[in-house]
Amino acid sequence: MRVDSVVGDPAVPEQSAPKPSWSDLFREVAGTDVCAGCGACVVACPRKVLAYASGETRPYQTDEASGPDGCRFGDAGCDACTRVCSRFRPDPESLELHRFGRTRRPDEALGNELDRRVLRAVASAGQDGGLVTAALAWAMRTGRIDGAIVTRPDPDRPWHNLPVIVTEPDEVLSSAGSRYTYSRSLLMLHEAAPTMRLAFVGLPCQVAGLVKGQVSGLKRFRPVVLSIALMCSETFEETAFLHDLLEVRFGLDLTRVTRVNVKGKLLVSTDQDLSHIAAGRVAGSAARVADGNVVEIPLREVRPTVRAQCGSCTDFSGELADLSAGGVGLDGWTMAVVRTPAAAEWVEAMLEDEVLEQRPPGELPEATALLERLAAKQRARGHRP
Repeated sequence: MRVDSVVGDPAVPEQSAPKPSWSDLFREVAGTDVCAGCGACVVACPRKVLAYASGETRPYQTDEASGPDGCRFGDAGCDACTRVCSRFRPDPESLELHRFGRTRRPDEALGNELDRRVLRAVASAGQDGGLVTAALAWAMRTGRIDGAIVTRPDPDRPWHNLPVIVTEPDEVLSSAGSRYTYSRSLLMLHEAAPTMRLAFVGLPCQVAGLVKGQVSGLKRFRPVVLSIALMCSETFEETAFLHDLLEVRFGLDLTRVTRVNVKGKLLVSTDQDLSHIAAGRVAGSAARVADGNVVEIPLREVRPTVRAQCGSCTDFSGELADLSAGGVGLDGWTMAVVRTPAAAEWVEAMLEDEVLEQRPPGELPEATALLERLAAKQRARGHRP
């Protein structure tokens, strides 16, 4: 019997493996707590069949003909959603090569770095030194960007985040401060004109999705010319944190809370009477009232409100951003990790324009040690996206 072809015969074309698509993404990420909920897949979808329902933390398939865990467009070859998800079959070395032209060195605890600075705004109006707020306002005034994607307080829901595109320096000030609940800021790319030059401020998981979209060449992600990552260990579920914990358990009026911060414990500043907490009447709690009418709540009492998705995050410092920023125990200063030439140019120009002032990082060894310890602890959770 004649055999016309055999396996491995170069005359016989091999069948290429099908591209991964929504069904794979749903099974491995989007249908599980591995999903960060960043929204990159929704932004990338060319058929606009992925979305978020109100109050939901995961994307879902809107095309009824596809079913929740399928996609007829993916079956036809569309793989856009899988190309932007930082938690889908991660390949960090390849992404670093595309982003920085090299992979991280063994001594780079925070990923690729060009420089590390301790900075604060000369006229501070933000949190932990005001670096990010000052940088965005300055970049608009100097014509480097047309706007920025940020979050601001929701006027109808105290201490909830509302993602917006701001285009004026005064609007940047309204977004200052940290609120510690999640916001799908990447979805604002749907609102951005293709010709806009935007800065993006978000969490490491959001920046990772943004960068993957840019590396993949998807046009929705092109308007962002500089990304700023806010260092993050975890964020909190809105209802569990704001309502169940702060309002119900601790009796706090959110309309009277003036500041929320995390410095080894949760710090909630308010102008309301706190005698019920000072008297120890919150059952089972070790919370106390500190000077300045600040409620200090041990993190072990806050941790049950952490988003489940944060358990899969291994990136504390925003390793793919142009610039990473965080307070890391500092009072009135920002620890900044400069990762790209674009970010380095911004920082140098702001120092020259006297928008920022700096301190040598060597003067703050405890903050540096804390930064690297937090990054190492988060990396230990597993593979990094």
